[in-house]
Amino acid sequence: LVRVARYHGFDGWLINIECELHPAKAYIPHLLHFLAHLRARMREVCGSHAAVIWYDAVTTEGHLRWQNSLTSLNYPFLDVSDGLFLNYHWKSETPAEVAAVAGSRACDVYMGVDVHGRGTFGGGKTACDVALLAARMSGV
Repeated sequence: LVRVARYHGFDGWLINIECELHPAKAYIPHLLHFLAHLRARMREVCGSHAAVIWYDAVTTEGHLRWQNSLTSLNYPFLDVSDGLFLNYHWKSETPAEVAAVAGSRACDVYMGVDVHGRGTFGGGKTACDVALLAARMSGV
């Protein structure tokens, strides 16, 4: 992945795994190690601007369960990556809660918005700005 990024001039990778990983004890430690290694190698080869972002889908228990927030089940992925892209099905209070949990890494958490409006705060479509403003005002 690092060679592909360097060759094609990518700035990084969004890693989105949307399947169950069982047994979790066998897969999750390796996945966390992979993310940390990919992050380090991307910076080494592509520069300090390179980023590895994890998508909120698989939990540390190996379940495919979107958290729609920053929780103990997805925080370890933020620990080993440059950012966490949250699923879009969050509520009005979620950005402030995420900012509080993330602390100094609040700017590394990205709030998903579904422009089709499938369960996204604000309703999506022409009202995407409602969700974007909520996230922006909370510092995430």
